[in-house]
Amino acid sequence: PKPSVSWIKGETVVKE
Repeated sequence: PKPSVSWIKGETVVKE
């Protein structure tokens, strides 16, 4: 529901 930005292995992953 809320787009949160998480850092995984130095890459930006946007979760819905």
